[in-house]
Amino acid sequence: MSEQSLLSLKNPLLQYFILAIGITWLFWIPTLLISALNDYYMPSILTFNQLISEGFIDDLHMFTFILNQVGVYGPFIAAVIIITMTKKRKGLIDLLRRIGKVKVHIKWYGIIIALSLVIFFLSALLSFTDVTKLFNPGMSALFVFLMFLNTTLTSGLEEPGWRGYALPTLQEKYNANKSSIILGIVWSIWHYPYLLYLYLTQLNFGPYLSILSIIGFTASTIGVSIIYTWIYNNTKSVFIMILFHGLLNFIPQVMFGGVTDSAGGVITALITWAIAIILTRKFGEETLVKLTEKEKRLRAEKKEKKKLKKSGKKNKE
Repeated sequence: MSEQSLLSLKNPLLQYFILAIGITWLFWIPTLLISALNDYYMPSILTFNQLISEGFIDDLHMFTFILNQVGVYGPFIAAVIIITMTKKRKGLIDLLRRIGKVKVHIKWYGIIIALSLVIFFLSALLSFTDVTKLFNPGMSALFVFLMFLNTTLTSGLEEPGWRGYALPTLQEKYNANKSSIILGIVWSIWHYPYLLYLYLTQLNFGPYLSILSIIGFTASTIGVSIIYTWIYNNTKSVFIMILFHGLLNFIPQVMFGGVTDSAGGVITALITWAIAIILTRKFGEETLVKLTEKEKRLRAEKKEKKKLKKSGKKNKE
């Protein structure tokens, strides 16, 4: 990546962010407005069951629904466009190789399942939601499979853009931690039109809780972005990122019956940040893979200073 500022209009990464948000919002904003005016339900983990059981209200509803779904692929489409313009065929082949990288250590499959369960189970527990609603019963195996397939092939396919293109490009200039935070902020903003629709119409949160929920969502997305980076940097697999993203949307609905964080996402944010901080402290903010020699040296110096400070206090006593 060149020395151009991230905010330079000549910067391919900025062009990517603008294009990813622009494509998605072009499809989302009109369709969400149409659905709100006509009382249509739009795609979400809360409406999948309704779609399967009831179908569409009319042809306009079906057309609006399909166009809305196209918006989900904004980050992927933008990545293909920018990679084609900058890295040509070689860049596209590399992206496809990482999307198809299924062969990683089996522990990473366990890690993404465990993290998805821990984040949402603790969120439900600590936000004092009605835990009797946990573990949504009565779903057939086919329905569960279709729901997982849906989340993986929609929201999961954001990942060839976010972690397939944006994250590696950011890390050419910034360390892993800073790259994660920048990407987390953009990723949050990308969701805003959909979140406003979800909170105000489907969940009926009202203005205050909607604003609180957007703040909580933004904070948790930045935190979870660090977790994504840790997984990606250790596996270099976009396939694992797609699965992890799908699981994070799938588990709350199937396992937890659509239970939401009654504290407006604040608890979820605290949990994701707690995990992110543990990972950063253990593996270092430079790579999130292992501590660099510089990080080891700085930590040793900090530890030595603390010892000297303690011994100085004892001598005074």
